[in-house]
Amino acid sequence: MDPRVSLSALCYYTTPLPDFIDELKRQGVSTTTLMAGPITEFGVEQTRDLLESSGISVAALIPGLPADLADTQTWDRKRAELIDTIDMAVTLGVPAVYTVSGSLVVDEDTSVAAFKRYIEPVVAYANKVGVKFLIEPTLPVYAFVSFVYTLKTYLRLAGECNVGLCLDVYHVWEDPDLERVLRDDIDLVGIVQIGDSQRDSEGNLQKQIPGEGNVGIAGLTARIVDAGYQGAFDLEIDGPFIESVGVTTATERAVAYMDQALAGAPLTAG
Repeated sequence: MDPRVSLSALCYYTTPLPDFIDELKRQGVSTTTLMAGPITEFGVEQTRDLLESSGISVAALIPGLPADLADTQTWDRKRAELIDTIDMAVTLGVPAVYTVSGSLVVDEDTSVAAFKRYIEPVVAYANKVGVKFLIEPTLPVYAFVSFVYTLKTYLRLAGECNVGLCLDVYHVWEDPDLERVLRDDIDLVGIVQIGDSQRDSEGNLQKQIPGEGNVGIAGLTARIVDAGYQGAFDLEIDGPFIESVGVTTATERAVAYMDQALAGAPLTAG
C-alpha cells in the first residue's frame, strides 16, 4: 500500500480509537488523520503507545468545532482548545492541525479581520512548536462553520493570517483558482483530502466513492503530485451514497482506488 494513502477517522467517527486503528491495519493503510476528541478520551500517552505499536502515522489532527467569530467571549476558550490540539500534535509527532474558519461575520472583510484577531496567537504558537496550522475551504452548504467558500478567500487568509491549506478536492475541484494554487502556491498545502462527488436524485451534491463520481480523482492526483506535493492524500468520505454501500465497503474501494491512482503518480526526485 502506498504510504501516501490516508484514511480519515472521520469516516469512522463513532468507532472507538483502538478499533479504528485495527481497521486501518486490516485494510493495510499506514497513514491517517485523527480527531482530537477521541484522543483525549482514550488518553494522549495511550494513543502514542497505540500508534507506535501499530506502525500507523498521523498526517494531521482535527480539533472540535470552530469559534463563533461574532462572539468574542468564546474566543479564549476556543483558542485554548486549538492550542491543546497543537500540544497533542507535538506529543504524538503529528506535523499539522487543520480546521475551518468559523461562520461569516457580516461580510468577508469583517470576517477576515475577525479571524485574523482570533487566530493570530494560535498560529504564532503553532509556528513556535513546529506544527503547521491549516485552514480548509468548504462549500457554502457548510456556511454554519465556514465563511471560506473559495480558494480566493483562502489565499487572502493565507496572506493576512499566515495559515496553510487543507486542500479538500471535494470542495475545490471546480474552483477557478485551483490551477493557480497548484502552479504558484503548492508550498501552502499541508494535506490533501480526497472526496468524489455526484448528484443525488433530487439534484443535491453528495460525496461518492473516489473514482466513482465526477471529479476525475486520478488525473487531479497526478496534477497535485506533479506540482510538487509530497504528502498524504486523506480519504474523507461520508453521506448517503457512502452509507448505501456501507462505510467499510466504501472505504475499501476508496483505498484500493487511491493506491492505484498514486501508483500512476510517482514522486519525482527533487
